[in-house]
Amino acid sequence: MGIRSSICHVYNVMHDNIAYLELWDRLFPEDKSMHILTVLDFNDAKREVSGFKEYIRGRRVVELGAGVGLLAYEMSKYASLVVAVEFDPAWARIYLKHVYPRVLAKKLPLFFIVGDARHLDLLNTRFDTAVIYSNSALDMFLNIANKISNKTILNGKVFEYG
Repeated sequence: MGIRSSICHVYNVMHDNIAYLELWDRLFPEDKSMHILTVLDFNDAKREVSGFKEYIRGRRVVELGAGVGLLAYEMSKYASLVVAVEFDPAWARIYLKHVYPRVLAKKLPLFFIVGDARHLDLLNTRFDTAVIYSNSALDMFLNIANKISNKTILNGKVFEYG
């Protein structure tokens, strides 16, 4: 099963899983979009990163809401460090199956963390750039990004502050 097929399978399972939908509503009541991946394959990731690679080259980058890690993988070819944070273990399983073997083979500086970014020790660490490619929990991600970096790339647009 390829990466797109794996993603479609997870969407189908989530769509019919009442317990999963209730958990999502309880944890993120303000976010009604559930999970919507914005990057679905390695070519998508390469195309997206080509538009902002000069902002991450040699930098410490955190990706919030990393999905299956496709952007993180592509960014780790340019950045000195990429930390990808994803809440959903279903997406992490796809990362482990389809992306992580490539990270290992190329010895890329990418660390994938499964957890809620609001409760990680990231707030004690500064990054040069926070990357958010998501349609979910944008206010939460932007709030975290503002605390841990001076630059945010939001769905391809660069914002500098601080």
